[in-house]
Amino acid sequence: QRLRASGTLHPDSIRSLADLKSLPLMSKAEIRANVKDFVSNAFPSGALHEATTGGSSGEPFHFYSIKDTRRVEWAFVHHLWSRVGFSPSDWRVVLRGTHIAHGLRWQAVPKTREFVLSSHHMDEATMRQYHDLIRSHGFKFLYCYPSAGYLFAAFLLREGLRLPLKAVLATSEQLHAFQRKAMEEAFQCRVFSFYGQSERVCIAGECECSESYHVQPQYGITELLDSDGNEVSAPGQIGEIVATGFFNDAMPFIRYRTGDHALLSTSPCRCGRHYMLLERIVGRSYEYVVTRQQTLVSLTALIPARHFSA
Repeated sequence: QRLRASGTLHPDSIRSLADLKSLPLMSKAEIRANVKDFVSNAFPSGALHEATTGGSSGEPFHFYSIKDTRRVEWAFVHHLWSRVGFSPSDWRVVLRGTHIAHGLRWQAVPKTREFVLSSHHMDEATMRQYHDLIRSHGFKFLYCYPSAGYLFAAFLLREGLRLPLKAVLATSEQLHAFQRKAMEEAFQCRVFSFYGQSERVCIAGECECSESYHVQPQYGITELLDSDGNEVSAPGQIGEIVATGFFNDAMPFIRYRTGDHALLSTSPCRCGRHYMLLERIVGRSYEYVVTRQQTLVSLTALIPARHFSA
């Protein structure tokens, strides 16, 4: 308020986190309507990467980033996964909407050490093949949407099968308790959930000691605000995740309203890390689409802007 009242707001005016809160909030609608105005002119067009996300609404949202931000993203993801024993040298099975060309059901990608399974063909015969492939190759980590991982786990449980893994790495959707329970029983391991966005302003993940989301302060500045824009401070109170990312100089997201909501936790985690804790992510609920073959497909896997080109 002090900075706004002075009428002299300038980058040099932002000296502290308190000063940052003098800036207005950014919304997807504002960016969508003025996307070019948010792009820095300090970068040539060839240095920019155009990204598209469907978001929780499914409405395409276009933005730009520096191409190297993906590498930074994966460094943080691997750091979070290391808490449950994952190493960059490990292969991971991927079940999260990735499009596989030529109608194939699976594909090995040695460059990224991924064994990709189609989440668009989750019929019983195909899932039995998935079970056999994972077991025969000895893969120990499943990277999935909770909805797709749950479908696979439910099939295994119905068939009386178990597929022991080291960890299930779940993301991009709200993880429900019944999904966690089924996957932990079917895969005989911990389900580890983490939260992030394509805009890359906030990342948070569970640790080895609890199911609370630990917000990574090295990644960006995260605020939890109520509907009036006030900071949420009471334990158990829900607020919108508003974040300022550190790594996209081409199109900075400053006090960006993600549209996602979380439940604040104020109890410290016994892991000893002094991070902002979110008890759970709320507001990311998804359903399934039923095909003519009566196969269930997670709705996240069908967001056109996210997984298919126009």
